Amino acid sequence: MESFTLSIFLLKLVIIVNNEKEQTAIRDAALVILKYGPQTEFLLKKKLKAKGFDLAEIEDVISWLIDCEFLSDSQYANAYALEKVRLKNMGKNRLIALLYQKGITKDLANHAADQALAVYGGEKEVMYLYLEKKKDLFLKFLKEDKLNKVFDKLRYQGFNHFNFHEIKSVLKEYLENN
Repeated sequence: MESFTLSIFLLKLVIIVNNEKEQTAIRDAALVILKYGPQTEFLLKKKLKAKGFDLAEIEDVISWLIDCEFLSDSQYANAYALEKVRLKNMGKNRLIALLYQKGITKDLANHAADQALAVYGGEKEVMYLYLEKKKDLFLKFLKEDKLNKVFDKLRYQGFNHFNFHEIKSVLKEYLENN
């Protein structure tokens, strides 16, 4: 009977050791992914699933990473939105759409977009920066009397909640100052 109890104990010990090895493997995989750049919970989960890890293990590791402050959707959203506004002069709607594609909730994406745009003085100022950056293209469109192309370009950039007259007034102000 004692050998049977010892066998069960050893079997349990082997199972525990194997589970620890699996946890270590998934943690290592998650940390390697994070080493290359920040991730959202959604993106990290997707990448770990692609590596063949179990969903329950993935959830455990994501909880561990959040507890260790290695993973934060809000920090990711704020940094991503700020970077896109700084480099690409994106408008609010495009920022929200890109963040949503990365698994960020609408509320968090909206908040991150508002904060990033506020750093640069608001959305009209960012639009003004975008016009400055693409000055030659927009001047060409305006000379050819293709205001609709300017409007379409600005809408694509994420300024699509501005109506035609608001964009026209920003363009007029921009042209007066340049």
